[in-house]
Amino acid sequence: MKAKYLYFATVVVASLAISALPSSAAETKASSTDATFIKHAADVNMAEIQLGKIAQDNSQDQAVKDFGARMVKDHSNAEDQLKPIAEKMNVEIPDHVEPGASGLDR
Repeated sequence: MKAKYLYFATVVVASLAISALPSSAAETKASSTDATFIKHAADVNMAEIQLGKIAQDNSQDQAVKDFGARMVKDHSNAEDQLKPIAEKMNVEIPDHVEPGASGLDR
């Protein structure tokens, strides 16, 4: 769980750093490492959103339902911040969770 929040924080920090670049610098093609990171971050966000929805829909415990709602809200926000960055760097992000790509099945 701690690793997921660390990953989420990394996405936020990366998005803030990239958005602070001058627009001409931010509109360059991403390196393969950057593209891999962006795709992986998008995949993890989508997985977390799905997991949050599952927690909301299936839990009997209100605290778990609330946590699921928070996951959906936070990771949807991170996804919204990541999309324009990916677009500026010409990186196509997936529109669905790739099996095994998020690392959540380890």
